[in-house]
Amino acid sequence: QLSPGDLLFFRIGRKDVSHVAIYAGDDRFIHAPSSGKRVSYGSMSDAYWKNRLVAAGRY
Repeated sequence: QLSPGDLLFFRIGRKDVSHVAIYAGDDRFIHAPSSGKRVSYGSMSDAYWKNRLVAAGRY
């Protein structure tokens, strides 16, 4: 069960985790899509992100 503030770890085209986001609640997360881009919301129900999520944690 995810809670707001949890960290989400994604693997994008590599063997290791290459992207981290912060879970915001309501199936959404906050992340910077790439260097120089604006911070934005993403959706956990988006197949792109759902298929690349490798771990989530509370620290």
